[in-house]
Amino acid sequence: MKLNPISLVRLLISVSVFEKCQPLMTPDSIPMNYAFVQILSTNIIQSTPSSTSTSAIDGGSLLVSLNNANARVANYQKDGFQKDTVMRILDGNTIKLQKGGLVSIAGARFPIASSSNFQFSECYTYGPTYKLRQLVPAKTEVWVKTSGSKPQAIIFRQKDSLNVNQELVKSGFAKVKPISSEFEAYLDPLKLKSWEAEANRLGLGIFKQCDASVESSFVAEFEPLEYDVVTQWGNDGGKQIVKQKESTAIVPPRNPGDVRGCSDFETYEDALSWFEYYKPFYGDIGKLDRNGDGVPCPGLPHTSIREKYRMKKPLNQDPSTLTGRETR
Repeated sequence: MKLNPISLVRLLISVSVFEKCQPLMTPDSIPMNYAFVQILSTNIIQSTPSSTSTSAIDGGSLLVSLNNANARVANYQKDGFQKDTVMRILDGNTIKLQKGGLVSIAGARFPIASSSNFQFSECYTYGPTYKLRQLVPAKTEVWVKTSGSKPQAIIFRQKDSLNVNQELVKSGFAKVKPISSEFEAYLDPLKLKSWEAEANRLGLGIFKQCDASVESSFVAEFEPLEYDVVTQWGNDGGKQIVKQKESTAIVPPRNPGDVRGCSDFETYEDALSWFEYYKPFYGDIGKLDRNGDGVPCPGLPHTSIREKYRMKKPLNQDPSTLTGRETR
């Protein structure tokens, strides 16, 4: 049974009387307080189900919606839509339907990096199918209308008549593309462009932009280095020496004193590095080279790191004449 606005008012009055409460409204008060909107058109541009709604002009809470399922189905069928079910989302632009097979989304396009000038920001982390899977996951029942030999489709979700094509653009997960003229009744090109611009402005979906880096209040302060430790290569494989930087005053490093002995080093290379660093300024302050041959802590093992290996070479001696003491 189809209810017109007047029948609806009578029904409300009857319910009020039956429940012995103050009538919600009377026929005489309707023009003053409430407006009736009867939506029975086949024009479904706004994705609005066929229904008869009563709403308060003054912002009141009364809202009665009586959906006419049979009328809604008739409207979709009259406009050339077919019932179908989503089987799979193949990519950001393609859906596989149970009856209709493969269809592309009309009027909306997810940019493909290899064939588009669109640049995704580093902050965009969703896959191409993210939004479609959210809107119409597998097994979703839909109304579909297609056009062209390579079917472009306009899709409405059956449960709430959501226009999927529009929603992709509104949410920022698609850019607008040209559409067939027969789809303009459901996809207004000007509105699509406006929604795309708004999504871009708000940084929605694929238009997401990285936040500007916040400058830290931390300031790193470093004393200027007056010396460099450099490697001087020779027939012993090279050694590290202290070299004064040019154009700086000659200021020696702080004297550490005899705070370290051979037992404080794990490898010969560690001891040699420390020895060579301070010896030019303070001599052998740690007494690491007891016999003065330039080989500190000769009893320490070599490092296992090949790049740091240094030969135990006494001063002023040809490496080819060294005995087993040196070098292993």
